[in-house]
Amino acid sequence: MRMVTVSSIEIDAYSVAAMRGDVLPTCIRLAQTREEKAWHDRLEIVLSVGPACPRDVLDRACKLMPHATEPLLLRAAASLRRAAMAKSETQHDTHEENARADLERVMRLDPSDAAARALHPHHGVSSARMSVAPSARL
Repeated sequence: MRMVTVSSIEIDAYSVAAMRGDVLPTCIRLAQTREEKAWHDRLEIVLSVGPACPRDVLDRACKLMPHATEPLLLRAAASLRRAAMAKSETQHDTHEENARADLERVMRLDPSDAAARALHPHHGVSSARMSVAPSARL
């Protein structure tokens, strides 16, 4: 198994293609990272490219590739970005729920997908509740 490293130029190229409506190259590259268990690269691509994709393109990709985890991950990352930028709690919750549904589907399709667990609102980094000890508060 060879070590895969994703470059910023590569990510930029995938983002431009995605903005133009072509997520197939990204999905192929993500499938390669899954095969090689290059989880860090997979997560980096998903977080960088997913939010650049138009929603209708991601919806179409998910429909055309119903058993593929890659378009679901991209759509989840886009939903999480929209949740983070939401102007209301209702919008935030709606986008987060959409992301959660896609990520849970990814975890059912491929339980070993570390990227899905890392992104999931209740399993990943966003679920960690940082508490500050009273003595550390100013």
